[in-house]
Amino acid sequence: MSFAANETSQTITVNVSGDTTVETNEEFTVTLSNPTNATITTAAATGTIQNDDDDPALAITPSTLSQTEGNTGTKAFTFTVTRSGDTSGSSSANWTVSGTGTNQANATDFVGGILPSGTVSFAANETSQIITVNVSGDTTVETNEEFTVTLSNPTNATITTAAATGTIQNDDTNTNQAPVITSSNSATVLENASISTLIYSATATDTDGPVNQIVWSLGGNDASAFTIGSNNGEVRLKASADYETKSSYSIDVIATDQNGSGVSTSKTVTIGVIDQALFSINNVTVNENAGTAIFTVTATDPISNGTSTATVNYATANGTAFGSTSANGDYVSTSGSLSFGTGDSSKTISVVINDDTLYEPTPETFSVNLSNPTNGAIANSTSTGTINDNDSLPIISAQPSQVLEGNSGTTTQLIFQVSLSARSGQDVSVDYSVTAGTATAGNDYVSTSGTLLLSAGTLSRTITVLVQGDTDVESDETLTLILSNPVGTTISSGSITGKIINDDNTTGAITFTGTSGKDNLSGNLAAPPTTVPDEVFRGLGGDDNLFGYFGTNTFEGGPGADNLLGYSGKDTFFYPNFSDSLLNSMDTISRFNSTEGDRLQLSSLPSKLSYAGVITATSLSNATSQAYAAANLQANESLLFRYGSSYYLSVNDGTAAFNGTADLLVKFGSLLNAPTTAGTLNVNHYFTI
Repeated sequence: MSFAANETSQTITVNVSGDTTVETNEEFTVTLSNPTNATITTAAATGTIQNDDDDPALAITPSTLSQTEGNTGTKAFTFTVTRSGDTSGSSSANWTVSGTGTNQANATDFVGGILPSGTVSFAANETSQIITVNVSGDTTVETNEEFTVTLSNPTNATITTAAATGTIQNDDTNTNQAPVITSSNSATVLENASISTLIYSATATDTDGPVNQIVWSLGGNDASAFTIGSNNGEVRLKASADYETKSSYSIDVIATDQNGSGVSTSKTVTIGVIDQALFSINNVTVNENAGTAIFTVTATDPISNGTSTATVNYATANGTAFGSTSANGDYVSTSGSLSFGTGDSSKTISVVINDDTLYEPTPETFSVNLSNPTNGAIANSTSTGTINDNDSLPIISAQPSQVLEGNSGTTTQLIFQVSLSARSGQDVSVDYSVTAGTATAGNDYVSTSGTLLLSAGTLSRTITVLVQGDTDVESDETLTLILSNPVGTTISSGSITGKIINDDNTTGAITFTGTSGKDNLSGNLAAPPTTVPDEVFRGLGGDDNLFGYFGTNTFEGGPGADNLLGYSGKDTFFYPNFSDSLLNSMDTISRFNSTEGDRLQLSSLPSKLSYAGVITATSLSNATSQAYAAANLQANESLLFRYGSSYYLSVNDGTAAFNGTADLLVKFGSLLNAPTTAGTLNVNHYFTI
């Protein structure tokens, strides 16, 4: 390419050859090089050749739209695929056969038992191809069936008509033969079975082929007691079966060919009724002290065939009432099985009800459940047992209390024991306050008030009043504990006296004396080296708590199960009467140390003291008797033994054998320097007179 002087542009012409090939757009580049008297700033430019040719079009049509299948061999259905447009190149497409229409052909209608498929291909310049679908002949009476050949996935072509349908015409005839019933000639039904229970399923084959559906019906003497599904042959109960009324039924099951001739056949079926009992159980309400709750299981349709036995299982289950296998629960859990023979119409279940002293404001319930019947059915499976409480609202009371005042700068605790007459099944509360008597608030004690809560099942709690010590020699002083506003309880006495005992004298022992009821008596809390006066505690009657702490203390609990604590120092436990501590009202000496001088004071010393070692038994009474036998204990002799984790000291009366109502028996909460080997001990190390 050349430019003359003063020329500024030139044209380069590139000639492109045309074709009819369907192809993508194509590109080429014109490049400048080897300039003379010039430089090249843009060396290349691109040209695009745009394709103007279309893919050929494919269309399918049935060559044979409909024809009979034949009885044997194969019948060819042909479909023509035409290609139009630019056919100068090659083209192809996939094809598949599928069942279509109301009555679809399936794989068994074609050669090889599979739905045909393949690829139709066109060479350059070819405009048509044939797809052949081979149909298998048969002798089955059936409806005309349709199938469709569908083109897909074209290569170098487009599809304008993708599908064509062929129809396989049935050429087989119905011989109108009766159906053949293949189901059995017998069935059973449970007595008392529900209406519409399925009893029998009729089945049959139709030799005419599947074109003619079988219609089912019933006949015979007992047909009115049953129904049958006209299309499915299911025989169901129309009225409840009763063995005692009718032990078996006879029906005719009829199968009819649906074709116009109405050819039918029948089979007589015997339906046996299985004798069954129908179980139910009643609800029961009892008082807590009734001992037992008796539930009645009724068989409203008892066994009557003379050979069978009907059974049903039962078991209790907790509701608001708690069951256990012992007397710890509200009732004793139970389970088992009841057996009903011919004519048995009822059986009973006994549930043990445990009486208690727990106040329960709301009746408690549990259930007895029936399950797993044999030769029977359950009408109602669950019954409710209701336990009405027989206990009165518990009474709350507080015991009088007294304590040494202590010295200036110290405080002691005046403890009131607040108790219920019986445990309650609900929370109980009572308000309390303290009013002055001869003692004054702020000077002799710290005033206090509040609400005391006893949670359900709690028998007692304490209220503590802090006593302020002094060194004044004065009379004993009193204050009053006031109980009010009871919830879930009643108050036996709303005013209880507390005594602050003067301990500021120089000579003599201090004596604490209780009442005929339960007392809490506490001595001086001061510990050595503080000088602690001698203290004497007399509980009199009731189950008392006598606390001496340090120093020299003397305890006489009197009748009742008393708790005696001397702590360190020389302590004497006075038993003028063996009846002050017996098997069923036994004292506990919380701490006993013979090396500190602790002793039991009796009116006379036992003639002998033996240690019987560790005794294993089912109860304390049995353990004591075994210990007496092991030590060969004689009249007026004494015995120490261990049972469980505690030590016990017993003194025999005038007869050799253990007598829980006459022989002294004391429990040691803690026995220091206890013996380790069975044998004879020094009487004077445990007793004094």
